[in-house]
Amino acid sequence: MIFGKDKGFKLSEMKDANGFAFGKESMRTAEAGKISEVAYMWPRPGSDTPVQKITYVTKVTDQICGVGYYK
Repeated sequence: MIFGKDKGFKLSEMKDANGFAFGKESMRTAEAGKISEVAYMWPRPGSDTPVQKITYVTKVTDQICGVGYYK
């Protein structure tokens, strides 16, 4: 999923099913040259049931880049 104003999502405002602000945490921990891990509860595509998702984030210039997987 691509986040951004043009896609209708603002990463800084996103929260998981438990209210954890994973978007802000991703922005806070992302650093150039370093890969950080953020864990949160998010439904798999096609489901409404949240499961744990682990996302790895880094910063490239002024962009936050992330890739994640569901447990």
